[in-house]
Amino acid sequence: MHWPINIEALKNKDVAAWTALIRQRPPLTTARVSSVVEEKVWPWAHLTRYEISLVGQSDPITLMGIETSETVVHFYQTVAQELRGMVPYCWWAQLDDEDEGWVVVADAADDYRPMVWGQSDVEGVLRRLAEMHSRFWGRYRWLEKQSWMRAYPGVANAPNLLMSWSERRDEEEEVRHGRGDLLSAHAVRSAGDLAWELRWAAKGVAVMRDAGGWPSVIDEEVLGALLDLLDDPVPMLQPLRGLPVTFVHGNPFPHHWHVAMDGGEQLLGWQRPLLAPPIIDLVAFCEGFPLVRNHRGQWQLRPFGAPEVSEQTMIDGYLVHMSRLLGTRFNAREMRQALPAARCLHFLIHWCPQIGAWLAPTDDWPSQFNLPQPIRRQDFQTVGVWQTYMAEAADRFLFAYRAL
Repeated sequence: MHWPINIEALKNKDVAAWTALIRQRPPLTTARVSSVVEEKVWPWAHLTRYEISLVGQSDPITLMGIETSETVVHFYQTVAQELRGMVPYCWWAQLDDEDEGWVVVADAADDYRPMVWGQSDVEGVLRRLAEMHSRFWGRYRWLEKQSWMRAYPGVANAPNLLMSWSERRDEEEEVRHGRGDLLSAHAVRSAGDLAWELRWAAKGVAVMRDAGGWPSVIDEEVLGALLDLLDDPVPMLQPLRGLPVTFVHGNPFPHHWHVAMDGGEQLLGWQRPLLAPPIIDLVAFCEGFPLVRNHRGQWQLRPFGAPEVSEQTMIDGYLVHMSRLLGTRFNAREMRQALPAARCLHFLIHWCPQIGAWLAPTDDWPSQFNLPQPIRRQDFQTVGVWQTYMAEAADRFLFAYRAL
């Protein structure tokens, strides 16, 4: 008998389609689904939890259906197979006729949320991150085949993996269109594929400049530093271009990690995987650590009384894990020296478009670059929470800029 599996059949809770899906994984090759119950995961509209009941079994199987991008589908079809245990098991990943993605993964246990993480929890997460980075270390031929994956800030140590900017000179004016014109021609040519990211950073900086900054957050000195890097990003990019590259998550903020009671750590949110120096992930994790999400999906600062873990402890722990896994192939000193450059890049391409979208939400902020969703006032318990965090992030950026 033919058992059809397709996105629409699964979304419609077709028992035959779910039976065919379940039977793909031993030891469930003879299992039969008796019912499928769905539950929307508020407030995330793209997530649906499915409770799958099997004939003759009392305990249902809980799976997550995720409406997502083509990139995420490719990730689960390829890279995820090498990260078993670190990512939820993928039961199904498919693109529809309009290249919209839908994946079905195991429901990852989330027993310890980041707001209560202690030293051992952070240690486990960073160990997992180092394991992922080391697993793809030096595997340029394999990574080269993953044409769906972006690469930046230029891959001097893997020259065949990134199209040279000389092949795209005719697109320079398009990159600099609109508020992106804060980017100098030199910056566009120097940044390679990263120029597309810097364009939206430039647009965000232009919004901040036109608004006169952000009181108590973005002052004239911070704006000056941002404009300087948009005019000449080479001092920021050059230290990163000298680093070995690997497969990175791109945005491993703590809220993307699920820590189980048994000590297992799994990483979700694979919208922005990259071929890049691993320090990109390390800085993103450290920068995101002060922010946590509550059960309603609202952002807040780590609560008073939560276990304290210093950034220096996190950096040292990660570098120790990488040194243990890679030995002499890993240069911890070189990685540490590039931290200021990575922090400046993170603030530019991650937060500047976000701030711009928050201050000018009616402007066109495209989603095809996989930037996080624009910050809205209703996403936060108070505007003060965000101002407090961004003021500290801007201070860290300025300190890093001075160290370039």
